[in-house]
Amino acid sequence: MRPSAVLFGLLVGAQGACMQTHSVRERPVDYIATHSPPSATFTLNEGSPVVVSLPRVIADTIFGWSKGQEVTIAAQNVKEVRVKKFSVVRNALIAGVALGAGTAVLISTQKGNNTLAPICASTLSGGQEPDERMIDTSC
Repeated sequence: MRPSAVLFGLLVGAQGACMQTHSVRERPVDYIATHSPPSATFTLNEGSPVVVSLPRVIADTIFGWSKGQEVTIAAQNVKEVRVKKFSVVRNALIAGVALGAGTAVLISTQKGNNTLAPICASTLSGGQEPDERMIDTSC
């Protein structure tokens, strides 16, 4: 398998790690209605968290799915909403590390490859007998 394909696979797989959970500062109903997140964690007034998939808002009620069951939550019963958002900093760090690792892998796999650089015939001093493939006569 090519190292570039492995590196690409690692970068794509790492994207899930680049998501951070953020607390929503605006009203839960307004946020859900405008952003339509794929899932959200609602902390109810009594303190219990409820993870809701595909939350949607109708009037002042939040509808969605939790653990395979349809749920309905009144907006006034929600104390806090947390959603996963894309983290630019984490993505940049992971991409930088992956790029460095990929470069190291490419360099290490090329160590055994003895590709010779061409030598200008005019730079050779007496007594040297270089490999014929190395001499560049166009210099």
